[in-house]
Amino acid sequence: MESLTDRQPTACGPARLRLRLSSSRPHRVGARTASAPGDAPPGRRGPRPRLLRRRAVADLNLTRKFVEATHRLSGPADMSVKLSETVGIAAQTVPGCDYAGITVVRRRAELLTPAYSSESALAADRTQYRLDEGPCLETARNGVSWLQIEDVETDSRWPRFAHQARGLGVRSVLSCALDGPRGTLGALNLYAEAPGAFGGADREIALLFAAHAGALLSAAHLEVSLRTAVDSRERIGIAMGILMERHRMTARQAFETLSRTSQETNTKLRELAARIVETGQEPGRTA
Repeated sequence: MESLTDRQPTACGPARLRLRLSSSRPHRVGARTASAPGDAPPGRRGPRPRLLRRRAVADLNLTRKFVEATHRLSGPADMSVKLSETVGIAAQTVPGCDYAGITVVRRRAELLTPAYSSESALAADRTQYRLDEGPCLETARNGVSWLQIEDVETDSRWPRFAHQARGLGVRSVLSCALDGPRGTLGALNLYAEAPGAFGGADREIALLFAAHAGALLSAAHLEVSLRTAVDSRERIGIAMGILMERHRMTARQAFETLSRTSQETNTKLRELAARIVETGQEPGRTA
């Protein structure tokens, strides 16, 4: 039998060869041709090169701003200063944001705003605290990653806050959680005077600033805890020295005496030691 390769080429030979080769493959109904990454779907035009360049430049500018902000915030400074710079830079960097504030959860679920970019942000935060409703409260208390109000005119989740927000000139709100190793520490609150001001890309940028602010607060809490621990150990050591000198005790006996007295009086060991150091008096004894 004569093979295709044995035939002499003719004017229609190559065309016939291509036809036979292509028709020899089974045809799959509904099969889709693979496209290269970035290709536009069939029948649609892809983004124009000029538009792609603009988007790339915009992304680079945002990246540069965030890197610059990170360098500024990582330098030595008081925590309140760093938080104030964080909200200021966030308000300037996140497109659509007019002002921003940080909500911090203290002990006993107390809420406060230690840093804000304008008085309007402070007023919006405090309005939510006073009414006990709003996206920043839900985010800070319940550990939600983020909550957003597209337009206070149409949002029905927090009606009292929505009514007050209109009076403050606020139309859009975006609250992002400040996460720490032991839970949510607060929220970064972004406000806009226009409805629908925050899109998906804006939210991602805000979440980056929220993560940075959460790291700052976590570091501050750790520093306070370490200082408290060191101070407590120092006071306990001094109190032990007082007992050892007065009652000719060993270090072990002095510590056991402090521990026993702490349990009997239902007083924390560090508080008992501080009382002995500051007053020179032992519990149950008078000067």
